[in-house]
Amino acid sequence: MDITEFKQLLEDVKTDPLFIKEQTILKLTESIVERLDDLELSRSAFADKLGSSPAYVTKILRGNANFTLDTIVKLAVALESGIDISLTPWEVTGAAYVSDQWKSLTPASTDDTICANTQRDQDEHLPFAS
Repeated sequence: MDITEFKQLLEDVKTDPLFIKEQTILKLTESIVERLDDLELSRSAFADKLGSSPAYVTKILRGNANFTLDTIVKLAVALESGIDISLTPWEVTGAAYVSDQWKSLTPASTDDTICANTQRDQDEHLPFAS
């Protein structure tokens, strides 16, 4: 697969509901990890605050939990955080939410293989590079 085919595949998947769901879960779990770091809260202490087991926290951080609104609120309360949910028109963002790791696609070498460059310091919600 060359870079053009890969970019077309990404274009096709950007509006797929399953892709958007998985990207949203990734964004949520990244936010949880950042907040744990900010609070200097261990996973074990987080589990205690949730009234759950460390295994459940691992399930959450892997994105394998059932993220109902009730669950998200419980996580936010345990992390002493509010929740910000918004819908952003694709015309504004150019695409569905794209995780930091997919923001910049560049050829890794002359054989047109692809690498995803993580750019955590860039703004969120940027469309795929063209």
